[in-house]
Amino acid sequence: MFFEVKDLNKKYHHQEIIHRLSFAIDKGEILIVLGPSGCGKSTLLSCINGFEKVNGGQILLEQQDITTLPPEERNVSTVFQTYSLFPNMTVRQNLAYGLKFQKLGKSQRDQLVNKMISLLQLESIADMSVTEISGGQQQRVALGRSLIIRPKLLLLDEPFSNLDANLRLRLRRELRRVQQQLKMTMIFVTHDQQEAFALGDKILLINDGRLQQLATGTEIYDEPANQFVLKFVGTVNWLGQSRYLRPENITLTPDPHGEGIITQAVFQGPTIDYQVNLHRHTYQVTCLNRGHRFNVNERVTISYHEKELGKEL
Repeated sequence: MFFEVKDLNKKYHHQEIIHRLSFAIDKGEILIVLGPSGCGKSTLLSCINGFEKVNGGQILLEQQDITTLPPEERNVSTVFQTYSLFPNMTVRQNLAYGLKFQKLGKSQRDQLVNKMISLLQLESIADMSVTEISGGQQQRVALGRSLIIRPKLLLLDEPFSNLDANLRLRLRRELRRVQQQLKMTMIFVTHDQQEAFALGDKILLINDGRLQQLATGTEIYDEPANQFVLKFVGTVNWLGQSRYLRPENITLTPDPHGEGIITQAVFQGPTIDYQVNLHRHTYQVTCLNRGHRFNVNERVTISYHEKELGKEL
């Protein structure tokens, strides 16, 4: 495996933050670290990049044990939520800064900077101060500054969380394009499930510092390993004690004699989320925003296919 974490433990003041966490990823993959606030996501990144010492376990990069190496010797770079750009420098100067510590001639440094400017489509702002550009452009500069030193592994700690929804979507696509072009291995921390599904080759879902599931987004959504995963990823309707249905797998049919009653309708753009009361039970139902729109207090019939029922956990 290109990168491995084996039985990693991390404690703060005798409180266990990460508990015997193990996982591995292949070269060129994006691994998403997903979980609720305070579950140990950012601490895991700090252990990988060497900013935090571990209390046990191993961290291997290309089969080299980097567990005790200082950050500057790990060949790992990090993009933080706060961009940490130098405000007194231009975009070009910020990109070039990390190259000063490598044994490269000026012409080589200039060539690498120009390539990064082209890759991230920063030509129009290359000679502007970073204080004069937008938040999205600053994020691209921060990404470029981490990429230009050619790390073996790139860590990203919720890099898009300060941006608006449309800009996040655009930068997400841009990150994927750059990652595929460079064949870069990345570990990306987020609490945004949609971001995780959109970006990740694999998703590492953790809670209380413990591994809950490591799988593709499809597998985590359709085949959750336990009830925590099931409840954390998406919404579920319980049928009895063990079987469940996702909201999008329920069909609503208008029926003046139906036993279901629409109690809430929330417009979400491409979809509409409904709450339906049936036999003193509330169902969450998601329908595409096309065709019939149901109104509050409208009577409906609920139906679903047996094959859509989730497996017993």
